[in-house]
Amino acid sequence: MYLAQIDSKQSQAPFYINILSDIINGDTEYKEQVDTAIKEAALISANKKDIYSAERQHYFLITSLLMYYQDELSCINQEISNSVYREIIELLNKNYCYDC
Repeated sequence: MYLAQIDSKQSQAPFYINILSDIINGDTEYKEQVDTAIKEAALISANKKDIYSAERQHYFLITSLLMYYQDELSCINQEISNSVYREIIELLNKNYCYDC
């Protein structure tokens, strides 16, 4: 019952925070998917891809990056560093996690 009352942003933000933390700690299980979502957000931000064609599986992450990380997306290159993951964790914590 409690989960039904949680806003999807409140449940998705901790999910991505955990995945990004795992990537920083060396777990690469979801790294390729997350990197693809980050790169897709960068393409959308640069008007090289339409937002309506964004991958639905990571739509929350993509739209969050477009809202709160847009300036930094222009600096994203092929290899995404741990500092980028840390910055994304910070923005998710700041904008969605009131008691994460």
